[in-house]
Amino acid sequence: MKPASPAVAAAFALTLAACGGGLSIDIPGESDGALHRIEFPPGQVREHRLPFRISGGVPPYDSSIEGCPGWATLLPDQGILAGTAPVGESGKTFFCTYVVTDSDTPPESRSYGLRLVVGSPASPVALPSADVPRRILLNVNHYHSRELPRATGGN
Repeated sequence: MKPASPAVAAAFALTLAACGGGLSIDIPGESDGALHRIEFPPGQVREHRLPFRISGGVPPYDSSIEGCPGWATLLPDQGILAGTAPVGESGKTFFCTYVVTDSDTPPESRSYGLRLVVGSPASPVALPSADVPRRILLNVNHYHSRELPRATGGN
């Protein structure tokens, strides 16, 4: 069998590159197969930009989420997962999947695990009212003290 000419080999390589190769999803700095943790404070609207890097396959890509609670919404064209976790779900963890599908025929899909954590919101700091008189008369050589009530809440 006669080896292919350099021109034929180059055309073959370009054809393979045009096909896109294998589709992959990864997050720079995270180990392969790890669940990506996303925190949602209960009762607060949050938007999280997904850090996924999609490569290979045939663009354009279609992305979706599967198994997430109803309050979580994917904005695929912006790469954002948004939502407002109900206060009643504080302390709960939800597991769902981010799925990317390419435009090849047949299409190729890859997925990445998401862990949605509904954290406890910081309770607001409450400053008690101190019954401090508006006007204080100072007597020379006489010490006045008054204990102020403590603040509550916060983290």
